Amino acid sequence: MWGLNGRGYKGRGSTETERLGVLLEALRTQAPWLDLAGHEAQLAASDDLFDAVVASLTARAVARRRTLLPDEAHARAARSEGWIHLPSSGLSGLPG
Repeated sequence: MWGLNGRGYKGRGSTETERLGVLLEALRTQAPWLDLAGHEAQLAASDDLFDAVVASLTARAVARRRTLLPDEAHARAARSEGWIHLPSSGLSGLPG
């Protein structure tokens, strides 16, 4: 939904680092409003930091009610087991 292909960026090799850089650039294109506070180099070098940014954006999407919620068939299980929120709109719906 956010235009980020998350395959192949986990790890410390040159291929993974290159892929992470591509992902970071895609994120910046999809969310030009996102202020990374000068930490682009650190994000491009760490899949863990990049994951933390995506988790933060997902939390923002939850707060803005821009994720898929469980239907009635899954609501009970979601209340007891948890629910993985997936975005229901692009990143442009998150600021504000």
